Amino acid sequence: MKLERILFASIALSGVLFAQTPGNLPRPLVQLNRSFTPVGTIDWDAWKVSSPRQRLAADTTKGFAPTANVVHAIFPDLDKTVGFIPTLEYRKSIDGGRTFLPATTLFQLAAQENWTGPQTYLVSENQLVFVVYQTDAHDVSSDNEAVYVLASDDQGQTWTGPLLVSTSVTGTNPKNKRGFDSEIKIAVASGICHIVYEATPTGVTSPGEDLYYAAVGITGGKLAIVHAERRINTATAAGAFDVDGPTVDADRNLVAIAWSDDRAKTAATTSPNTVNNHFSVVSVNSGATFSKETKHTKIDDNAPTGWDTRRPKVRVAVPNVYVFQEDSRNGTDDNCYLSFSNDLGVSYKDVEVNKTPAGIDMDEMWMDVEQRRVVVAYRDDRNGTGNVTNNCFVVVSNTAGNDFATAQEVQVTSIDTNNIYGVELRGNSVGISMETEPGESFWLAASDDGGKTFEQFVGTTKAPHGDVDSPFMTMTMDSDIVAIWIHDDGNGNSKNNVWTSGIKLPYLVDNTATNKGLALDKALDHAGEVAFVMISQTGTQTPITFDNMGLTVYLTPDALWQVGASSFAFLFAAVVDAQGNATFPAVPNLKTIIGRDVWAAAVTISGGKFTNGTDAIRFQ
Repeated sequence: MKLERILFASIALSGVLFAQTPGNLPRPLVQLNRSFTPVGTIDWDAWKVSSPRQRLAADTTKGFAPTANVVHAIFPDLDKTVGFIPTLEYRKSIDGGRTFLPATTLFQLAAQENWTGPQTYLVSENQLVFVVYQTDAHDVSSDNEAVYVLASDDQGQTWTGPLLVSTSVTGTNPKNKRGFDSEIKIAVASGICHIVYEATPTGVTSPGEDLYYAAVGITGGKLAIVHAERRINTATAAGAFDVDGPTVDADRNLVAIAWSDDRAKTAATTSPNTVNNHFSVVSVNSGATFSKETKHTKIDDNAPTGWDTRRPKVRVAVPNVYVFQEDSRNGTDDNCYLSFSNDLGVSYKDVEVNKTPAGIDMDEMWMDVEQRRVVVAYRDDRNGTGNVTNNCFVVVSNTAGNDFATAQEVQVTSIDTNNIYGVELRGNSVGISMETEPGESFWLAASDDGGKTFEQFVGTTKAPHGDVDSPFMTMTMDSDIVAIWIHDDGNGNSKNNVWTSGIKLPYLVDNTATNKGLALDKALDHAGEVAFVMISQTGTQTPITFDNMGLTVYLTPDALWQVGASSFAFLFAAVVDAQGNATFPAVPNLKTIIGRDVWAAAVTISGGKFTNGTDAIRFQ
């Protein structure tokens, strides 16, 4: 048959390689830690995941996996062998988050040392990985927490550091102080990790935090300072006002920093943080110099206005800069406003992003950008005012912010959504991670059409998983949506473990229970291509690797696989339609027919070459 010739010719041309890595769909929950997570010692949110936004081929001579399959994870643990002392652990997945390699301990908490978990961050680019955290390791008697960096330039195989970057908090008479609530944010571009953080001048009554910036890179295999720390909010005197919510993003040589501060305080509003404005600065030379600050909100500096701002978020994609703000400037409720620049931060336009009805409260905006596309997710209580019920909504711009005014809103969830913990965009694929009610569960939402439509996926439920906290997420270049979170299995927050799971786009659905065969979904990027279902009674232990860029299908070729390809190809072939779907209605429940477990996975083919593949599913 023609399809059989395409299938086997494509495999032959691809030079199929075999490796031992399991995987299935829906993906199981995988526990990453050894012992209970020490949230009582270091607080929450020290678990993070990151995937490179670049496609690099595998390099077996250096131990590099294709970057499109790599997921980096960090998380806190308790080392039983040394008296249950908190540690920061690193694990890597080279199969899109299906499985993770053994843990590497990045650091172990010393006696009397303080480590603030929420200020622990992870970013990656190409083969680089940076971890930034804060502890008082330099002087455990000081309670003055410094900013440290660990890094790897070989995809997490070896590590260098820690390197202390906030030098102003060290020494006998430190210039600055940093407490447990001093914030950090990081970004990476062009091999440089950009770091912003708060610090209070010694002797200043808190709050009076300033904003500092530093940058690091790896030179000759060692961490090195690229830009020494310097204060960013220099338009005001050191410690005169309180900075909150620093945020940073970078793309190539473009770096943008945004923050809020309360310099607009008046006699009528003298308490700190009563009135905050949002500001930003931009660098076009990788942080060597920054522009003068731009004020984005327009609170009158001479009179109280009755409204305030929340923490901003900044995103960049050369030449565009986006400063997102949540505030109640309309005088009644919070909304998401955007100041955006299409000329490297030289000039800005303002637009209201969300489509929340008047009088309804919006919260928790998250976003991602890629080229000219901007995806913004938020939640509001229009379906249960007074925060009785919050739902997640999405609005997308495809022209670098210029069409938000007319963009259509999409409701993503019908379930009560507590918080949004991440939005990731890769081409037409969009992923959203959420914490939902009842019982603080974990959900994912996925889109293959740039955010026009979404499918919801339940990750955990109150029974048996208990209370979920902070499901952060990432997405690989192969559209593996991967989340990391903790839950307590109903045993209370002293017994949390770190878990991960996710889903790959596109995916295969088993409808054989209703005699509707199999269906391929979320494959819009492959519309018009041939989709083919492969079957195996052996499982997923020996995946088929089609190229060195990461195209792998986790399904073991065996006798049934060959029979399916040669004798039943007419059952297993279809064309992906304009909506990104393909159906295989004649496929029966092979488990029922054969009397043993059977797995299936789909691949898409164009021009005699494989273009994508799904996780394997098992007939039920």
